[in-house]
Amino acid sequence: MNKVYKVISERIEARLQEGVAPWRKPWVPVIPFNMVSRKQYRGTNVFMCWMSEFEYPGWLSFKQLTAMGGNVKGQKGTPITFWNWFNKPDPTPDDPDNVKRIPFLRYYTCWNGEQVSGIDLPTVPGREHEPIAECERIVEGYENAPPVRINGNRAYYSPSNDIVGMPPTNTFASDASYYATLFHEYAHSTGHSSRLNRFDPSVHDQFGSASYSEEELTAELTASFLAGVAGVERETIDNTAAYCQGWLRALQDDKQMFVLAAQRAQKAADHILGTTFEQA
Repeated sequence: MNKVYKVISERIEARLQEGVAPWRKPWVPVIPFNMVSRKQYRGTNVFMCWMSEFEYPGWLSFKQLTAMGGNVKGQKGTPITFWNWFNKPDPTPDDPDNVKRIPFLRYYTCWNGEQVSGIDLPTVPGREHEPIAECERIVEGYENAPPVRINGNRAYYSPSNDIVGMPPTNTFASDASYYATLFHEYAHSTGHSSRLNRFDPSVHDQFGSASYSEEELTAELTASFLAGVAGVERETIDNTAAYCQGWLRALQDDKQMFVLAAQRAQKAADHILGTTFEQA
């Protein structure tokens, strides 16, 4: 196991020295869509839906949800806007019957799928996900793992709730990218007081701080180590190097921090795999 960690670390360091392309988010945010027509919303409606408190991207009008047997009692809807036209007489000397078409903005109210009771939520449109056996073995072998909530448009670990949030599996560019992201969030979870007790939750949430940068490095290296164990690192290692480079710059290119993060990542990966550094 240590040999795998060493090889992955050396490959990432080599990529850092060569220079890497900018980091790319491995999933595509799900555009809000109407659950009946399956059409995606456009323009300001996308942002109106994204700004809501709900993570599921599907929406319904009241007429649609009642036709499906749903109920939204006590729930507040979200306005969805659309353009319509009306004809205004605009006679001219040459054409007394001339009509001018005037655009005007209208709206109707929609409810998110999470607000509707009594219906089954349809699958989010996207790429079909095919589980990778070795990655699944690592996921299933993580004892006392935090629950994973698959929904929404972001990946995160909440230390206060000890929950991992993930975008839907079919929104990722590849299956390996999905697991690498899940491994990253799992790595953060090893810092919880019930596991390796690596960080103070209040400090962990201070984005941009040195401790936050160090934790991000640790999590990304852990994810890469686990991807190496599963044999899928070739698809993700360049993006991992780019991610690490961004956080190293936040630490003024502190190369020593890479070494320290790698040591922490070994312990985190060992914990998820159910072994120890000494045993490995």
